[in-house]
Amino acid sequence: MPNLYTMNSNYDIKFTIHEYLDGNLNEEQIDKLWAELLSRPEELEYLETLASLKSMGQKGAFTSTGKPKVHTISKENEQVHIGILSILKPYLVAASILIAGMLVLYNAFPPNEFGTSVTPITSIEYDIVRSAEVTSSFESYLQGAVNYAALGNIDLATQKLNEASNLELSSDQEAELEIVRGSMHYNLGEFQAAAEIFSQLSDNDQIDVLNLEKALWYLANSQLHLNEIDAAKENIIMVIDLDGAYSRIATNMLSNF
Repeated sequence: MPNLYTMNSNYDIKFTIHEYLDGNLNEEQIDKLWAELLSRPEELEYLETLASLKSMGQKGAFTSTGKPKVHTISKENEQVHIGILSILKPYLVAASILIAGMLVLYNAFPPNEFGTSVTPITSIEYDIVRSAEVTSSFESYLQGAVNYAALGNIDLATQKLNEASNLELSSDQEAELEIVRGSMHYNLGEFQAAAEIFSQLSDNDQIDVLNLEKALWYLANSQLHLNEIDAAKENIIMVIDLDGAYSRIATNMLSNF
């Protein structure tokens, strides 16, 4: 394949994104693509949408290897191959957005044993920042982990977190790493593992209020998924008492018990 990064500055980044998702880029090309994406949020969103669509595995649109299906037609004894993805790509992107919205709407949490209708958050959003805002090795590792996690590449995300943990870190930096690690478990539906991480963070009196608030809020939502209602309520009340960024949404949640 051509060297995508020796081409002129107007190279088609969307083509490169598809090459990345198809596994056709080497490690150096992947790093350069990410450096470009961090300053181009629209293309980053495009990548995340396609990655989500690919993970959903649209039946009938892809082969078992994940490549686009190909239709073959005969024309004057020649075979004309038409990649189905190139035809349907705009529609698949739009469909993925609609499907994601429908999944959120229909992900209603069943009433718990107390007859409440409290709905825990469906997923924890990762904080992605522009490359210009990354000013240290720690932030570089952390954002690398976040970027990979957002794309569902948990192995590489975990590798970045482990590499960052080998640095000399403050208590808050360690907390930030563990919040990302717990968020990865949460988004995979591994709520027990997530709860254990967030519980340990909430017991750490060395971290700042913002990280403590996040840990308590994510812990409460993990406990709701585990149907640990009383424990979840206690942590929701603690979030409200901290009167921070999650106070209002925590208050609304508590009113539904």
